[in-house]
Amino acid sequence: IMKKIFLILFLTSFVGFSQTIEVGHLEVFSKDLDGIHSQDRAKDMIKNMGSGWRLPTYTEIKLLYDNRDKLGMGGCCYWTSNQDAQGGYGWFFYFDNYGYFPNFGDKGMGQKVRPVRDK
Repeated sequence: IMKKIFLILFLTSFVGFSQTIEVGHLEVFSKDLDGIHSQDRAKDMIKNMGSGWRLPTYTEIKLLYDNRDKLGMGGCCYWTSNQDAQGGYGWFFYFDNYGYFPNFGDKGMGQKVRPVRDK
């Protein structure tokens, strides 16, 4: 029980208690997590949010892009859960009004994070 209370306080204080937004087959956290984070740090932060939360996949990021206005997303750059076979590089996407552009780079770079989970 104390862990759950701490988690609620943590999310309220640092992440901000937010509603989810339904988009397609996903529940999307209604805002980016505060700051920019490495891919591994992003995964750790999301894991602490509770059941089912995760980074979007490479293919799911298109759904987020198509709903970027509804979700309040834009600019550089959002992590996906995908990485190379060796685990040193990850995929992230840049969003603008002209499209979404994939990038492949060091997982240690700081990028924006938008958690999702299946409905």
